[in-house]
Amino acid sequence: LQQMKSREDTKASHMPEREKKEKYDNHSWFGNAFSVRGTVITNIWRQVLFITVLTTVVCLIQEKVFHNVWTFPKIPVTGHTIAGVGLALLLVFRTNASYDRYWEGRKVWGAIINASRGMMLVMAQASPIDATGLAELIPCFAVALKQKLRKDPDQSELDELLTDKDVLRKCLAHPTLTIGVAIQINDWVRKRVGEGKLTPAMATSIQGHLNIWMDAQSSCERIYNTPLPFSYAVHISQYLGLFLVTLPFTIVGDFGWFSIPVCTILTFFLLGIESSGIEIEDPFGTDFNDLPLQNFCEAIKRDARATCEIIQEGGMSREPFFSPAIILK
Repeated sequence: LQQMKSREDTKASHMPEREKKEKYDNHSWFGNAFSVRGTVITNIWRQVLFITVLTTVVCLIQEKVFHNVWTFPKIPVTGHTIAGVGLALLLVFRTNASYDRYWEGRKVWGAIINASRGMMLVMAQASPIDATGLAELIPCFAVALKQKLRKDPDQSELDELLTDKDVLRKCLAHPTLTIGVAIQINDWVRKRVGEGKLTPAMATSIQGHLNIWMDAQSSCERIYNTPLPFSYAVHISQYLGLFLVTLPFTIVGDFGWFSIPVCTILTFFLLGIESSGIEIEDPFGTDFNDLPLQNFCEAIKRDARATCEIIQEGGMSREPFFSPAIILK
């Protein structure tokens, strides 16, 4: 148990800064308004700079080079007004679709954490001698799924979790590591039932939690392997790009030099909305705004260790959770 705690403390000390992020203060308006870290500014500043330079060139030509000699043809603002309505609807739909994927991913990982904790409660009813073995296997599923979704081939975290290297070898032998972990848990359950240390009801409960794991993995794979349609994403980018490039020619006659800040601010707003949707479209990555999967895994490890400590201290009875005698009383 001390080895498990030492390994987790070492892992937490080397956790990337993006995985240690805290919830932002939604009551701090100034703090949020002037934040740069974690925003889309780093993703869109080049495009904003391009539109700013383009607008400046248009203004120079209009006001200095050909002043009172030649002006750009007057482009009616009505066209951009109508196009802006359609563009706004597309951007809202794009952002909502991305957030739906993000929120569904969070709900799925919530189910994984809940199922893991449910298995820990069943584990607490089993023999304390066997607690550590299952306590090491339970976090392995979350870790293996995290590695799969992030395409991370490094298995050192699993190697640190499992002290029984034979069990690790059997898990890694399966083409799908998460299923390999589930098979080893099933094997643990079968042995404990045969030894009389686990009741059939407990075994059924653990199997139910394993089924939740499998459903959650399927949902994560569906989100990961099914991005927004390429034609739809490209069309929004092309629509937005054409709108912003032609905007300076539309307003320079009316706004003059003020066209520069107007186009810059509008470009920042519109590109920021699009980039925000792109940022959360894949919620399982390692970007700042992606789900903190490592934090979720650490929470499962911490709960498993705490449950082992309670069991070793004799803190739980082996009486069923819903004893018929208690119900009759």
